[in-house]
Amino acid sequence: MAETFAQLEQFLLHLNWLGLVIVAIAGLVVAMTGYRLRLLFFFIVGFYLTAPFVGALVGRFFDFPQAFVVFGTIGGILGGLVAVRLYFVALFLVGVPVGASVAIAIASAFVGSSDVVIIVAAVVGALVGGAVTIVLDRVMVIVASAILGSVHAGAAVATVVFRLIEMSPTAYYATFLGISGAVLVLGIIYQSTAFPKRAYVFGPKMYADQRAYGDSVSRQYSRGSGR
Repeated sequence: MAETFAQLEQFLLHLNWLGLVIVAIAGLVVAMTGYRLRLLFFFIVGFYLTAPFVGALVGRFFDFPQAFVVFGTIGGILGGLVAVRLYFVALFLVGVPVGASVAIAIASAFVGSSDVVIIVAAVVGALVGGAVTIVLDRVMVIVASAILGSVHAGAAVATVVFRLIEMSPTAYYATFLGISGAVLVLGIIYQSTAFPKRAYVFGPKMYADQRAYGDSVSRQYSRGSGR
């Protein structure tokens, strides 16, 4: 998890002011409406998982300053599109890092921190986390989207503040934690209270409703024409 945040931090440090504003706004949107706009959330999850990796991997072969950002953005967009296309795979992957992190923390506290224990705990936790996300769809999507959105919003705002004023690394992380924590709590509360259980769009339920509505209209039209 620390390595993933370090990659996100490096990615943000390479962005210009407009890019940071876009990341901050996108983070707020995901944190507050991740359950309702779930395909947007899945796209951002795919972008988040692939952009830093692709940028670091491909950017090293090209000698120009913005190679990391350019190739990271391209890889992130492709990863986001794949996540949207594979809806239930993306839903499963939302719970993988959460389950793995919780399992590793529990195993380290009560069993030990050997490599075998960590690997087994991570695999089991990832599988359980993914399965729980599918079963507890609404709760897990709300929590995961609030976490992802708050981390991005907090990191982007902290990076802006870091550029505007001279601050120590400790002050930078304190700013990040304060903003992220506030957005996380507000996101979970807002999504839990503002959106009823079926209040989501851009998901399979929407397409099923559209098909059912279209079939109903077609049947009514056919009966009307038959008269």
